[in-house]
Amino acid sequence: MSGTGGRLEGVVLIAGTGTVALGYTAAGESARCQGWGPRFMDQGSGYDLGHRALAMVARCADGQGVVSLNPDHSAVVQHLGGQVLTERVLHHCGCASPAELLDWAYSHPDHATAVTQIAGLARVVLECAEEDDAAEHVVREAAAALACAVGRVRERLPGGRALPLVLAGGLLQASGNALTEQLLANLEAADEDEDDEDGPGAPPAPVFPAVNAATGAALLAKGMCEAQHPTDYAYWLVDKPPDKGAAGRARKMSIVDVLL
Repeated sequence: MSGTGGRLEGVVLIAGTGTVALGYTAAGESARCQGWGPRFMDQGSGYDLGHRALAMVARCADGQGVVSLNPDHSAVVQHLGGQVLTERVLHHCGCASPAELLDWAYSHPDHATAVTQIAGLARVVLECAEEDDAAEHVVREAAAALACAVGRVRERLPGGRALPLVLAGGLLQASGNALTEQLLANLEAADEDEDDEDGPGAPPAPVFPAVNAATGAALLAKGMCEAQHPTDYAYWLVDKPPDKGAAGRARKMSIVDVLL
């Protein structure tokens, strides 16, 4: 709602510590992709980026590289540098060597704390993606997963491609970062492919929230009140101070201020 003016209609992709893509139509239909939580490895989330970063540092330390498959199913090993990513991860974690990351990664028995700790590495990955092949590889995989989530939601909703798309969460920034830029490129490429298959009619360009989530929720509540009880709502806004004393008046005015 914070990116659609309070209208519960559109697709939103949220990428922070976790990730979820949600879609709603004006008719009340809904769809969702991801949002399973860290134990299910929500792809493209901060936890996913951090987890991939740790795995990449370990692979680089072992000289393993990244294994992928050709169309004929033969394996290809891509050896990525990873030096910058390794140095930045070690610095962030206060470790002198990759081996010390074992203690860092398993030092918090509490799962929630561990998730937050690993998700904190996402910023490290994004900061060095332009100068490190290993970090760039992690970002490309995350962006591809996020674009796929948006595509699945659009597919499941009637007229899904025509719905507005809002990008939100701490990892997706209007000012741009490596993940946001790669995601936008992936979405544009996917839209061009869809146009080739279904004819012209590109979906609306992605937008970022114009207001915070609380204000968006207040706008939604305002719209619902106006639609269901227009007379009562108008009277409520201009009603005389209630008989509940100063506390009641303050509470009432604080809600009105937000809605207006």
